[in-house]
Amino acid sequence: MSDQALTTFFAFDGSQPSERQLEIIGAAGSLTAAGQALPRKPPLGVWAGLSRAVGRALQEALQVNMGDVLVSGWNTYQSLFEYADPDKHPPKEIASVTLWEHTITSSHEPRVDVLVNGKKVATITFGVDLELQFESATLTIQGGRILEVKAGTCVGKGVLKCEGAVLMERASAEVSLPGRLTFGKGIPIQPMLKTS
Repeated sequence: MSDQALTTFFAFDGSQPSERQLEIIGAAGSLTAAGQALPRKPPLGVWAGLSRAVGRALQEALQVNMGDVLVSGWNTYQSLFEYADPDKHPPKEIASVTLWEHTITSSHEPRVDVLVNGKKVATITFGVDLELQFESATLTIQGGRILEVKAGTCVGKGVLKCEGAVLMERASAEVSLPGRLTFGKGIPIQPMLKTS
């Protein structure tokens, strides 16, 4: 799962969207408003063609790496913030931290611009909400960075929307993650700034 993108999770491969998905995209408020703002009525079928093009553009917008989603989620755990403090954990120290049953949630808002004759006539906003439930994950941390993760299994669910209307919902079966995910020089742990 770590080397896959959100497109894989949603089984959204950029091919012809279903009729139902085309209807939802075509009914998007911004697309409808764009049609009314044009100086003349577009030829029959132009919105279906635009909807298919938007579907392909959405596929590109969903090229978000699942590994990045996972690390972003783990990076919000307050229990990890102390590992960013060099006074508590010197840079040469290697820590192994296990997170037991936990859930990572992630939201994304890809946007797609619609052009007619080279002029932007609409921007369609999509919503992606993910929830991944893990039985456990062990993180290797050094110098305030997550270097690798060993995780067992997880189950996930996700919702993909077009301007609030559900395009698709997906629940994955239990997924076994590869034994170890490594992150090169590591992903920095970023504690939230304290406000006074």
